[in-house]
Amino acid sequence: MFSEIQGEKERAEGSQEQLDQKMKERVSTLMEEVSKTNELRESLQCEVHELRNNLENVTREVTDKTASNDRLVGELLELQKNIDQISNDKQSISDEKQVFEKELEDATKKLEKSLVEIAQLEKSLGEKTEHASELEKEISITKISSEEMKNLRLKVKQMDSVNTCTELKEENALLTEKLSQLEEEKVQFISSS
Repeated sequence: MFSEIQGEKERAEGSQEQLDQKMKERVSTLMEEVSKTNELRESLQCEVHELRNNLENVTREVTDKTASNDRLVGELLELQKNIDQISNDKQSISDEKQVFEKELEDATKKLEKSLVEIAQLEKSLGEKTEHASELEKEISITKISSEEMKNLRLKVKQMDSVNTCTELKEENALLTEKLSQLEEEKVQFISSS
């Protein structure tokens, strides 16, 4: 009886030792797994930290690029505005150029017409000057003829008062005929003028 109890005790002690050994092994295994898990967690935490840093960097870059894009869009809009203004100015200059060309064409035509009129006036003035010169010449001749007529009339009167010889009468007739011719020339000259 005692031996059986002793045997059972030994068997129980042997089983306890096995259980303790198994528990130790299990605990060791769990500790290794916990250690590996901690290492994995630390590694994951490092990766998460690095990913967060990368995300912050990417976010910062995106923000900078967005701001740069906004600035470029603003510059592009300003450039387009300048291009539109230049196009408007170009069109305005083109319109003004057409107006100036039309005015220049009209002024050229007026100048050409004025030059023709000036040439005609110069020609007319030359003709009038020539005519005035001829008229002055004729007037001078007329004055001389008038003086001659006065002298002839005086001589005729003197001869009429004398009337004493045939020669005087003949000279009187010649002078009278000459006076008539001068008067006819004067009338023709006045008519032609």
